[in-house]
Amino acid sequence: MQQLKKISYDLIDSAKDDEKIAKEIFEKIKQNAIDMNGQDRYFVCAELAAWHLSIADDLFTDEEFLKEFNGECLSYIAARHPSILQKIIICPLLLERCDGRDLALMGCADLNFGNQIFGDPALMERCSKNDLVRMACRHLEIAKRLFKNVSLLEQCTSSDLALMACRHVKIARKILNDSHLLQRLTAKDKFLIMTNQPSLANEEHRFFQPTPPPAPTQTKSLIVCKLF
Repeated sequence: MQQLKKISYDLIDSAKDDEKIAKEIFEKIKQNAIDMNGQDRYFVCAELAAWHLSIADDLFTDEEFLKEFNGECLSYIAARHPSILQKIIICPLLLERCDGRDLALMGCADLNFGNQIFGDPALMERCSKNDLVRMACRHLEIAKRLFKNVSLLEQCTSSDLALMACRHVKIARKILNDSHLLQRLTAKDKFLIMTNQPSLANEEHRFFQPTPPPAPTQTKSLIVCKLF
């Protein structure tokens, strides 16, 4: 540990595959005994903890040091280690530090937590539409829940719909069978879906069929007769 005096990108990179070096760096940072060289000490520790569960466990047993970590760092670690995610979920003080983007990262990593977010109005309130779409792109079950939420589905752009359809063929088929959703897609996004869902190649014509004209308004026609 005596040789570790200054943080560098090479040193951090070497810690990714060497748990011993990672632990030495982590302890030095905790003790303020290493020159951070402009690096954020908490984010470096979060990286080390994300790479090595043993460091994550050490961090989460040090309550005083853990107080300094924001939601971005916490979610970054939790996305790599299910056991750490569970510790955050059951601790309101830790969960409170996480914004919608942090919640979405953890929801992408763990389907059960993603479902918990969709079932908790307080957590849903913290998430933006983009955060929820991000989770839906990762998990088909979340995508199905999003499509059942009429208000949320109406907020989705053509790009949002295409992103989910590109990841889940069942969502692509759902859009294909819903004229309202299909009409909301741009030609570019339709092509993107077809490119990513080759199993729908035989139904390409349905994606690109022209939008039917609106039904004519029924009015009483007046017949004018000319007398000769």
